Amino acid sequence: MRGIKLDWDAFADGWRAGYKPAMQRVRTGALPWMNIDALHRLILDELLAKFAQGLPEFAGRKVVETDTMDGYKFMLGNGGWVMFRASGTEPVFRCYLEGRTRKELAAFRQAALELVR
Repeated sequence: MRGIKLDWDAFADGWRAGYKPAMQRVRTGALPWMNIDALHRLILDELLAKFAQGLPEFAGRKVVETDTMDGYKFMLGNGGWVMFRASGTEPVFRCYLEGRTRKELAAFRQAALELVR
């Protein structure tokens, strides 16, 4: 996906982990009935809300700036950035990463997966 090599199975598992708690909220009446696409979008929106609180650091790097223009983009000290956003047309949650070295990108990938689980 856009040149980012992630363990997408692990990423999807992290996203799916929100399904049972969300369904329980529907069953108990805490949420109204909704179709599966709406429920998936709700889970993604909740992940995005988690990011809206801001991150003081990411992968051991200080977050020096946050841009919320098209998702949540966190600019990191010493270069590099990470961005999380939900698709506006399909129930997909995307993560974009930029680093200076392969080692840095590997650390960013791992931190991103841990954040969304």
